[in-house]
Amino acid sequence: DVNSGDTFDPNLVYALNRVESEIIANYLNDNQCSQQAQAFTIEALISQGEVDFELEIIIEITETLEFQNQTCLKEIKDDVVSTNQMSKIIKKFEPTYPVLHLEWGIFSNPQWGNTGQTSLNEPEQDTAFINLNNQSLAHVNNIIMVKTIAHELIHAELLRKLKELVDDYNVISLSEYNDLLYNYQGIAHYTLAYGNLEYSQDLAGNIIEWGIFPDYSLAHHNQMASFYRQTLIDVMKAYDISKGITRPNAEEFYEALSWSGLRQTSDENGENSQYTDAWQNFKNQIDTIEANIPESERTYNRYLDIINQEYNASGINCE
Repeated sequence: DVNSGDTFDPNLVYALNRVESEIIANYLNDNQCSQQAQAFTIEALISQGEVDFELEIIIEITETLEFQNQTCLKEIKDDVVSTNQMSKIIKKFEPTYPVLHLEWGIFSNPQWGNTGQTSLNEPEQDTAFINLNNQSLAHVNNIIMVKTIAHELIHAELLRKLKELVDDYNVISLSEYNDLLYNYQGIAHYTLAYGNLEYSQDLAGNIIEWGIFPDYSLAHHNQMASFYRQTLIDVMKAYDISKGITRPNAEEFYEALSWSGLRQTSDENGENSQYTDAWQNFKNQIDTIEANIPESERTYNRYLDIINQEYNASGINCE
């Protein structure tokens, strides 16, 4: 019961469904309806963000009006970020971890195979923008957008970790690189491997200037191909399970789609693409292992057939 002097307004729960009402009721009962619990509940009810009552976090992720109007795409996004793998990432953006904010939006590019992109704002570098291509929606299946959303969230998470330690992500100093090496060895390795290193020394061999100018498209995609494909697979599986979808030859299906977007990397316009080293290494391994199999039947070409089928499809559908 709420004391007459307290501020909680029961009218606020009328618009909630039964599950949401039970969650709030349990939270208030567990906290004996304290003033603090009531205040948090009011904030949760009037917020536009995702609410974690256990951690007492309101995740105020911004969505543009154009993104919200894409109701089917928004539904897919909400399903993806609720999976165990992605919910762990999304909670790191706001408000407990204010290093980097996150905004979902839409862009339009006739090269619909370029389904999504992630970038930081300039000059502030305090917000990651995940934008999804509205021209992809008529061509790719739901599972491709699921993979795309998870893919872009991993981009954002890699940038968030970077911004914990790097002031300007356009150039990384020696001290910042050493901090990355200590805290996020993988990010440090791929940023150096796929960035332009410029430095100078004096006659005694002392470093005067030192800086990495990263190529994040190459760095991220090679790192993701090597270490994050299982995360993409797990997200796709979780989405299909939630929708009651069973795939024939499921393991190969998800493995194939995990390479989608990681075989090649390109600029923000989807141009000037090149194969990632990770894909080239994978392809070379298959050529050695399956040397006695016709090339058209080798694993990587079966993967490409699966990818092409899901891209050249009837478009997303939330009915």
